[in-house]
Amino acid sequence: MKTTFCWVVGILAATWFLFGCQDIESQAAKPKPCNCKKTFTIQKCGDEKGKTKTITTSYNCRQLVVTFKGKLHPEGEKYLKDKGFHKVKSCPCAPELQLWENSSDQSLDLIGVITGGNPPPDIVGGLALNIEIDLPDRVKFDSFQTNADFDTSQWQKQSSPVRVAIIDSGVDAGNSYLSGFLVSNASACGNVLAFPYGINMLDFSQPPFDEHGHGTMVNGVLAGIPEFAIGQPLQKKSPVELLNIKFTSGHSKSGSLFDAVCGAYYAIQQGAVVINASWGYYDTVPPAMMEPLLTTMGDDVVMVAGMGNDELDLTGDKKFWPAAFAETHSNVIAVGALNKNQDALATFSNRADTPRMTLTAWGEDIVSAHLTTGTDKRVLAMDSGTSYATPMVSRSLAFMIDKQSAPASALKNHLVDKASDNVPGANGQPFKKLEATTAISDW
Repeated sequence: MKTTFCWVVGILAATWFLFGCQDIESQAAKPKPCNCKKTFTIQKCGDEKGKTKTITTSYNCRQLVVTFKGKLHPEGEKYLKDKGFHKVKSCPCAPELQLWENSSDQSLDLIGVITGGNPPPDIVGGLALNIEIDLPDRVKFDSFQTNADFDTSQWQKQSSPVRVAIIDSGVDAGNSYLSGFLVSNASACGNVLAFPYGINMLDFSQPPFDEHGHGTMVNGVLAGIPEFAIGQPLQKKSPVELLNIKFTSGHSKSGSLFDAVCGAYYAIQQGAVVINASWGYYDTVPPAMMEPLLTTMGDDVVMVAGMGNDELDLTGDKKFWPAAFAETHSNVIAVGALNKNQDALATFSNRADTPRMTLTAWGEDIVSAHLTTGTDKRVLAMDSGTSYATPMVSRSLAFMIDKQSAPASALKNHLVDKASDNVPGANGQPFKKLEATTAISDW
């Protein structure tokens, strides 16, 4: 046996970071993938204020995400090939976004890729490590079948709905509560295959079927199930149409930021005006590969992202991405979770002052659609998390856009202006609470 060490340099937002990782291997065996990790200690808040929690973000340190300038990039490709890399895949809807990997049997040292000479000018945004993304852990979960009074037989989208993209674990299209809301005409992008209701970024030949349950529940919130479940009047014609983009594998809830970002480009190409991201990861610097995406979105598309469920105070230099982009970008909204009474922040929710956390919304004890079993196509579940507060905001945006389309910045500002200030916050500053009915009626 021998112990090998690999040190990796990635450029993220023009900042240099050095990561170390250890790989223990047999002399005769091929080395295992070298998974680098970056660890953060972040202050907790709420009932455990003053304590800290250790957070780990994982990177695949054999993979580089590259964003090229324009469609032709021979210099950059030659540069990477000369360093021992091969191209794994390109993003179908944004071919300039590519994933490269070094599969050498030797311990990988990427320092030379950076320090051996400046990257060619047709590489923009630098070379970034591919970040591993895990969907949030469920705070609580209770699956149950519906009763006869929960009748949604005529519940469906209206004739010209607003398209909302859900980048997540996919969807169980067999759940009868969702079938009327799913996109039915999703098309291919480039030379990849799409299915009527979306795309599977991991395997283009397979539908975006949800094996985990998280994405299906997010779909259910966007369809309005939680509102009807607590007795609000059923609105039979909804302006929401759901485009699903699967980027996590199987039951593992794990995927990569490359696939998530590539999925966002697909969403834009398919006409989505709202992108729901009920996931994220921790770091002190923004993901370089997302900056070109946000530029492409411009003022035409708004991304709504969850703040995370670790009960952490994110007012310092540690941030949860992509939600943290809300502080500096007018086309991103960051959402924290309220408790079931909607009068205080949920104990599990991460938090930060406005504008880093744009809004809070109901996120505890949410009833929504879940994975079907056998012949039973009417399955619901109860769960909690910022994952479900996020689509509350995305749904409100869809209703507003249905009344009158507007730039992303105007939509965001209106939601903030109409939000109430009655949720106790830190340092005497209350958190902004989504007031969906007021925001929609006054739009």
